[in-house]
Amino acid sequence: MHEINWTPDKVKRIWDYYGRHLPREQYFSYEAADGIIKFLRGRAILKRGMSVLDYGCGAGGLMEKLLKKFDGRVYGLDFSKNSVDFVNDRFRGKPGYGGALYVENLPSGYDRESMDIVVCIEVIEHLEDVLLKATLDEIARVLKPGGHLVISTPNDENFAINNTICPECGCVFHRWQHVRKWTRESLAGCLREMSGMAVTSVEAITFNRLGWGVIVYLRDKLMEKMGMAPMPRMRSLVAVLRKKGV
Repeated sequence: MHEINWTPDKVKRIWDYYGRHLPREQYFSYEAADGIIKFLRGRAILKRGMSVLDYGCGAGGLMEKLLKKFDGRVYGLDFSKNSVDFVNDRFRGKPGYGGALYVENLPSGYDRESMDIVVCIEVIEHLEDVLLKATLDEIARVLKPGGHLVISTPNDENFAINNTICPECGCVFHRWQHVRKWTRESLAGCLREMSGMAVTSVEAITFNRLGWGVIVYLRDKLMEKMGMAPMPRMRSLVAVLRKKGV
């Protein structure tokens, strides 16, 4: 057995595969979309007429809910061409849809200071320091002065739960290609050092209680009656940053 060495080609390969074969319901952004929107509204970040970029949009689970519940412009960006093609085919022509860009290298094709909000949902756990810094720089570039970046990532994740092995080569890897885990302290410190933006809050939230909490509650009650332990609920760290300016 050996630990995987994630290269750009390997990362592209796994996410192109997921983009073709993974049901959209298995993407975190689809499961947690209602809770994310509720959070944005509760913090007075999401307002009518704003432009929102879903950075790492995947299959468009969050974009779908934003297009239904938000009166503004919704954009996407992803490094998987399959995912970008999917969301553009799916949402093209819908009111409020501004399109999604496939990006191979940063900077992206979005204009400087063109977005009011950037949401980066469950992305930074995939990024080593160099890519993380490039990502934060790109987000700061496209944000308008005074605009907000909202980041979510698993809270102190237990990698062993999601590690798996390739039976052919013996390579051990995280099934979702996570390469690092974050605590509240490490996330806040890293963002203050790297982002150049003001970190206004970092907190732990269980989004699925906000979104499909009734289903989760009924599932856990059924498992309890069957003598089974309830499934663990993944708590996310959510950081809110504000670009300096207006």
